[in-house]
Amino acid sequence: KRRGRAFHFMLMIIMGVLLLTLGSMTWCQSHHYRDEETFLAHVVRLNPQGVHGWWHLGTNVHFRRGDFGRAAESYGKAVDILEKGDSDPVIQKIFGIKIRTNYGIALNHLKRYEESIEQLNEALLLSPNSTRVLNEA
Repeated sequence: KRRGRAFHFMLMIIMGVLLLTLGSMTWCQSHHYRDEETFLAHVVRLNPQGVHGWWHLGTNVHFRRGDFGRAAESYGKAVDILEKGDSDPVIQKIFGIKIRTNYGIALNHLKRYEESIEQLNEALLLSPNSTRVLNEA
């Protein structure tokens, strides 16, 4: 009986320590998720070679705010990653179209017309019948 109580007491202490540890880790991690920008900035810090992080940071944060300079910078990093060819070919095509189209639009807003046309042409090569790209080109 006594051993059972001691075991139960030790188990409760271990569970309490575990709960405190996990709770504090969750609290620390939650600072990375204050808003979409801090979350996506954290994503690209953890995985700077991830196309998705740069695409979403450019689109969901910078482009939406009208910060086309920072959007173009994010898209440029995503294009660099795609051009290395390390990604899955399907991802390269699907995200290549989206990234290059938005990159072209952002560059157009920055009055960098030649670069804009270059990106939109690259998007058209990936998807010649894309109405979105054709509307922007």
